[in-house]
Amino acid sequence: MDSSPPPTAKELSDQQAWFVAARWQQLDGEYRANYLRIVSVVAFFVIHAIEYYQPFGILNSPLPVDRLFHVAVTVIAAVWLLSALGVELSLRQRFFPPAMPYLTTALDLMLLTAVLALGGGQQSPLVLGFLLVLVFSAMRLDLVLIRFATGGALFAYLYLLAMGRWPSLFAGHEIGVVPRYAQLMTLLAIGITGISLGQLIRRFRAIAGYYAQRRGGVNADGR
Repeated sequence: MDSSPPPTAKELSDQQAWFVAARWQQLDGEYRANYLRIVSVVAFFVIHAIEYYQPFGILNSPLPVDRLFHVAVTVIAAVWLLSALGVELSLRQRFFPPAMPYLTTALDLMLLTAVLALGGGQQSPLVLGFLLVLVFSAMRLDLVLIRFATGGALFAYLYLLAMGRWPSLFAGHEIGVVPRYAQLMTLLAIGITGISLGQLIRRFRAIAGYYAQRRGGVNADGR
């Protein structure tokens, strides 16, 4: 049986104040992450379209882009942008359920993995997109969300590794693979990035608590 005394009124108010402040910051972070999501999808799709159509030989790609892959990427990008539009409309109506950041993060990971699985696989530079998803999750100031995003990114990359190692389990679909050391480096980069962002959020909360204590002390002294 817990014999610890109940929290005082001041402690309870501090907890409530942190919760309210965190929710407002998470709402603002969801706005910003959604804007960056839109910018990122549009920017990457523009680069893909230039590579596919080769206007004036700008990118001078040695290998032409498969038409079916172009259609698939177009559909995925459209779904991505429509989902971002839905998030924007929801936030404008102040509809921000606690599960929204987790749903949008999961959707980011699934759509990114789909593009990689259909395209260059482990060799694609879009693998760096997993790190962007982690950064977007950190903008919500939610430690649990960062853990969720880190675990999801690791699982998604392991899925790509499985596709490269056992293509027969995926209807014979083959993707580009990289050496084992590169795979380990990528997994390590995702894991360390997630841990570092989590520590950053912990520092933000510690700084907020220290500031609240200092402000309370100043108010008590009347100075």
